[in-house]
Amino acid sequence: MVKNFALVIGINHYEHIPKKKQLNFAVRDAEAMRDVLRDWAGFPEENIWLCTATSVEDKVVISQPVEGINTTPALINLKRILRNKIQQGVDNFLFFFAGHGINDNHQDCLIPSDGDISISDGLITTNFIIDCLRDLHGIKNIVLVLDMCREFSPYFPGSRDTGSVGAETERLAKQKGIITIFACQRDKKSYEIADEEIRHGAFTYCLLQGLKQHTILRNLDEYLKQEVKSLTKSKINPPQTQIPLVICEPADRYDQPLFTQHVTKADISFLQQQAEKMERKARTIPQLKEAKELWKKLIRLSNDQEIRTEALDSIDNIDHRIEEKEQINSNQPPPKVEESQPRAVVGQVVEIVKPVVVEPLKLPTYGFSVISIDAQGHKIAEEMGEAEYFAEELGAEVKLEMVSIPGGDFWMGATEQEIEEAIKNAKSCGHDEKNARTWANYGKERHRVKVPAFSMGKFQVTQEQWKQVAEMPKVKTDLKLNPEDFVRFKDAKLPVDSVNWHQAVEFCSRLSKHTKNSYRLPSEAEWEYACRAKTDTAFHFGATITPEYVNYDGNYPYAQAPTGNYRQTTTTGGTFLPNGFGLYDMHGNLWEWCEDDWQDSYQGAPENGSAWLIKKDSQQENRFKVLRGGSWFDLAGYCRSALRNRIDADFCNYFVGFRVACFPVLLRTR
Repeated sequence: MVKNFALVIGINHYEHIPKKKQLNFAVRDAEAMRDVLRDWAGFPEENIWLCTATSVEDKVVISQPVEGINTTPALINLKRILRNKIQQGVDNFLFFFAGHGINDNHQDCLIPSDGDISISDGLITTNFIIDCLRDLHGIKNIVLVLDMCREFSPYFPGSRDTGSVGAETERLAKQKGIITIFACQRDKKSYEIADEEIRHGAFTYCLLQGLKQHTILRNLDEYLKQEVKSLTKSKINPPQTQIPLVICEPADRYDQPLFTQHVTKADISFLQQQAEKMERKARTIPQLKEAKELWKKLIRLSNDQEIRTEALDSIDNIDHRIEEKEQINSNQPPPKVEESQPRAVVGQVVEIVKPVVVEPLKLPTYGFSVISIDAQGHKIAEEMGEAEYFAEELGAEVKLEMVSIPGGDFWMGATEQEIEEAIKNAKSCGHDEKNARTWANYGKERHRVKVPAFSMGKFQVTQEQWKQVAEMPKVKTDLKLNPEDFVRFKDAKLPVDSVNWHQAVEFCSRLSKHTKNSYRLPSEAEWEYACRAKTDTAFHFGATITPEYVNYDGNYPYAQAPTGNYRQTTTTGGTFLPNGFGLYDMHGNLWEWCEDDWQDSYQGAPENGSAWLIKKDSQQENRFKVLRGGSWFDLAGYCRSALRNRIDADFCNYFVGFRVACFPVLLRTR
C-alpha cells in the first residue's frame, strides 16, 4: 500500500518581524491544505503534521502537539521533525510552507516563527529540507510547495517576502529530482486576498481548488497559471499579475499524478487524450514505444473497464506496428563491397589495400515535441520530431551528445520587416535608436547559403564536460581544470560560462585528439541554419518567445508577447523544448561562440556554410569573433535567429558559453 506523509507549515506570527509585516492567512492556508490532503488526496490524518503559529488579540496561538512533539514552527522543532520524526518507508512526501522566505548568502531559506534574519543559522535552508527527506530518509517522490514571495523587497505589505528566493531551490530540485511548486515566478510577489469569501493566499486558494480537480502535474500547472493570474488581477487593488512556477524533475513526471492514490476523472481523460494523440502521430519505433507507455500508465491508474479495454487494444496495435517497422529495417539491402582493389603509394613501395566493406552507420534516435507560438506568445501548434545522435564518452560516466543535422539550403539573415520590428522592439525596451539600428543591420543582407550535413551539440557544453576535456593533454592553450574556479553559476549540469574564444577552440582541439573525430566551433552559417531548423521566422518557435520556452530577461518581451520571468541564472539543458532539429537552448541561456572572424556585413560571405575567416597575412583586424543566440541576461530581441553579436576573442563573461560541431559520422568501415 502506498504510504503518504506531509509536513504542513503556516506562519502568521513572527517573533522578530514588525507587527505590521505579519501575515494574515498563512495559518488558514495550512489548515485548509491539511483538510484537502486528508479528504481528497488519500493522506491519513495521523500522517499529516500541522505546524502553525498565529496571533489572536496579541496572544500567540500554536498548533497542537503530535505524538508528544511540539509542533510550533520554531527552528528547533522543525529541524527535529525533519531529522528524526519522519516515518520510514514513505512513498510520497509533501512539504507545504506558507510564510516568509529569504535568500541568505545564496541559500534559499524559510523563516521559522522564531527566525531572526540577522542570524544565518536561525533559518531553515531548502537544501537542509531536501537533504533530510531525500538523503536521510530515502524518500523518492518529494513535492515542495512554497507559498512565499521571491522578490527582493523586504516585508512588502500584503505579500509574503523577505528576499530574492528561488534560484538555489530550482537548482537543487533539478539536481535531485524533486517536484517544486512556487507560488510565483522568481523576483515576483505572492499575494494574500482579504476578500471575505476567500481569505487565503491567492496561490494556495487556487491550489486547494486545483487539487480537487487535477492531480496530473501538467493539468494542475495549467490550471494554477490561469486561475492565480485571474484572481490577483481581479481581487488585488491595484491589479497584480501573479503566475506560479512548477519545476518537475525528472521531466516525465510532468504527465503523471502527484499522488497515485487519488486520480480524478479529468486526469484519466487527459491521459487518454494524450495517449491517443501520441499513437496517432507516432511515425518511428521510439515514438510508438512512448505511446505504448502512456497506454500502460492509463491501465495502472484507471478502474474503468472500457478505458482499460481500449488501452489493451491500442497496445496490441502498437506492438504490431513496431514489428512491421522492425521487419522493414531487417530487410535492408546488404552492405556494398568495393570490387576494385585501390592502391596506396608509400614512398617507392606499392601496397595493395584490402577490400573495404563500407556500410551506413545506423545511429540511435530520440523523439521530442516541437511547438510553434504566435506573436502574442500563445502555443498554436505541436508535433513530434525525431533526430539521430551519437554520444562521445568523456570519462567518469560523462557523455557529450551530438545531433545529426541534415544538409540543406536556407535564407541567412533577417528580412526588412523583421529588422524594423527588431528596431521598434529595442526602442520600446529603452535602447537608443541608432544603436538598435546598427545591431539590426548587421544581419541585413539576406542571402542564400547551402550547408552540408554536420553534427552539433545537443546542448551547450556543460561544466562536467569541460572538466573532463580540460584534463586531457594540452594542444595549444592552457585550460582551467575546475569550472567552480571561474564560472558564475556553479553546477556540474549547468552550461560552462565565462569561456573565451581561444579556450573554446582549445576544448575542441583536445576533444578531437581524444575522440579521433574532427571537432570545432560551428561556423556562423551552420549556427543559424541549425537554429532555424527549417523555419524563417524571427525565432524557431515562431514570431516571438516567452520565458516559458526560453531563458532570457522576461521583463523585455518581443512582438506582442507579455512580460514574464527573469531567472537571472543559466538553466540546465533540457529545461525547455528543443527546435525542429532536436537542439536545445538555441535561443537564450548563454551566447555561443562561432568560428568566424567578425564582418560588419554579409557582403562577400561564403555561400557553402563554411566559416568566414580573414587570411592571417591580411592587414585587417581579426581579433573580433562572432557570438550568436542571446543569453539569460538579454532582452528577447537579442535572442533572434538572425541576430549577430561581435566581441573580442579574449573576452569572457558569465553570459558567454559555447557548443561544439563536427563533421558527421556517416560511415563506418570493417
